Amino acid sequence: MTETHDGVKGDLLIVDDNQINRKLLEDILIEDGLRVRTSDVSKNALKSIKTDPPDLILLDIKMPGMDGYEVCRQLRSNPLTINIPIIFINTLEDEESKTKSFEAGGVDYITKPFQAHEILA
Repeated sequence: MTETHDGVKGDLLIVDDNQINRKLLEDILIEDGLRVRTSDVSKNALKSIKTDPPDLILLDIKMPGMDGYEVCRQLRSNPLTINIPIIFINTLEDEESKTKSFEAGGVDYITKPFQAHEILA
């Protein structure tokens, strides 16, 4: 992501039903100069993404209602959102979760608990 005229490096959306995780990620990313939006519900996130597409999405896998895999598949099937990079976040570091993330259209996979240097990379 490149820096904009107002000094912001990019626009990022965090989708996670856990408020503590959202706040931790938000704090790390804002300190690095990113504009950060958050959502705790998949359906609200989809509406927000279609209305104002972010540069990057951090997407939790396990959420009530629609899981992260389905959110990603829906975004990949829409010409307006097909190219937005999606990084999955999850508590599990098992091979099946990683494989499903990439098959759904994710570009990377980060595990919880978060490490600031990994998030920023």
